[in-house]
Amino acid sequence: MSWKNEDASSCCVTMRLYGDRIYYANSGLYIVDARTGEMLYEDLESPNKEAYPGAEFKNTVAVDLEQKIMYATDGYFVMAMELPE
Repeated sequence: MSWKNEDASSCCVTMRLYGDRIYYANSGLYIVDARTGEMLYEDLESPNKEAYPGAEFKNTVAVDLEQKIMYATDGYFVMAMELPE
């Protein structure tokens, strides 16, 4: 084993590798460095959570590296977001 990140909640999700980063959604959005396992980004709440209490980031995240956009759904809406640095 090269690395293990015990803080990355990843039960029952589809992970996608784009470049040297792993992207996934499991109630929150996560980006992990594929080389080191370091958590690079964690966003635990959908921006729609207040209006839709059941809104949670779910399933697969898609990424356009050229446009620097990440696509995700919270069960209510599909969202396009700027990739975090």
